[in-house]
Amino acid sequence: MHRTFTDLGPAQQRFMRRALHEGVPLDDPLATQLVKRNPERVTRAQALEARGLIHQRESKKGRRSWRCTDVGRGLVMAHVPVFLHKRGFPSYTLKPWRAMHGEPEVMDAAA
Repeated sequence: MHRTFTDLGPAQQRFMRRALHEGVPLDDPLATQLVKRNPERVTRAQALEARGLIHQRESKKGRRSWRCTDVGRGLVMAHVPVFLHKRGFPSYTLKPWRAMHGEPEVMDAAA
C-alpha cells in the first residue's frame, strides 16, 4: 500500500491529480493503459482501485468517471510539492507560480 504520494509513479500521480479535480473518464488512455511493472496484466485504474484510492462515480449528467476516494484524496492533499525557484540557485519554493517554467518537482517533501 502506498504511504505517500511520491510512492506512486509519475503517470499514477498525474492520474490521481486529475481524479481529484475533474475526474478521469473510464475510456481515457491514462486509465486504460497497462501497468508495466505489474506481472498481472492490470490497468492503471484497476491497480489504484484495488488499493482503495479511486472509485467509479456517476455525474448528474450520467457520465461515469474515476474519482478519488477519501483515502486517495487524503494521499494527494497531504503531498507538498517542492520546485526549484526561478530566482537564485539552489533555492526552492513550494509555490508553483514561483518555480522555473516547466520545472518538475525536485525533491520529496519528507527530505
